[in-house]
Amino acid sequence: MNGFRLRKWMRRGPLAAIAFTAMVAGTTLGTAGTSGATSSSPLPNLPTSYTLNLLNGQMAAQSGIVGPNGKGYDTFSPSVFTVPAATPINITIINYAGGQHNFTVKNPAISSAIPARTSGAVPSTTTFTTEFATPGRYRFYCATKCSGGWAATADSNKKGPSQDGYLAGYVLVVASTQTATSTPLVVSSDIVGNVGTSSCVGDTLFKVGNTVVFRIRVYDPTTGQPMDNTMLSSVVLTLPDGTVLKATYSDHNKTSPDVAASSFWTYCWTVPVGYPTGTVNYTISATANNGETGKFVPFNVASSFLQIVAS
Repeated sequence: MNGFRLRKWMRRGPLAAIAFTAMVAGTTLGTAGTSGATSSSPLPNLPTSYTLNLLNGQMAAQSGIVGPNGKGYDTFSPSVFTVPAATPINITIINYAGGQHNFTVKNPAISSAIPARTSGAVPSTTTFTTEFATPGRYRFYCATKCSGGWAATADSNKKGPSQDGYLAGYVLVVASTQTATSTPLVVSSDIVGNVGTSSCVGDTLFKVGNTVVFRIRVYDPTTGQPMDNTMLSSVVLTLPDGTVLKATYSDHNKTSPDVAASSFWTYCWTVPVGYPTGTVNYTISATANNGETGKFVPFNVASSFLQIVAS
């Protein structure tokens, strides 16, 4: 396998945040990778206690969460969560990282220190109570001069300290009486394969006989949370010739304490003998138990296309 191209895993934070922004504005989400009708329905009752895991770099990488250089960094998981407005909420953060971090929101002013894990692999636990008076989207981040490396630097959109989806994320605050405009499920995916003795290496060029691994996550557009096999009735890939491949859901890192971060949908497709060379214009469709759907279409960029090349 040649022509290595590392593709960034599209994570829950930015996609779920985009979906929520469109929902609150009462518009239809029009980005590539989603589809479906809109309808109005009351928001579900939201909990008042939330737990975030602060993964260390190794755990993040094992869960498929890596930066543009392919390395794992300290990461909040989940990086997007939804809370009720004008209600005291309890946030617990379990820190598996070796360094100290903190949880900061500019407005309302929130700053809670997060101690490093106590010893060995024993994580630290921090709980605090806060409240968001007004519905909206609030960015949280680590504001300490920590050892988070790239994840602790200013994000590409210059929003402030730390990278969105790693050491920064969003709290989505909604009124309990708010009516949501239903948006399509948010579907994200990347492609990996095997190169030599290494597995799960990002690539887009494959030969006959190579195995293409499609990794897929589906998010609830209301809560921003990943959806598992108890919430979805199907996740399928459709190839250009009409072949339908059914993905399965499982935990891909049995040693990780954050099952949600290490679990996702996959399908392993071995390029059959005689398969034509060129671009494979596949799509991925997800269907929830309640009938809501979402669709993923690869970005219209050459480096994102799955291509079969001559042996």
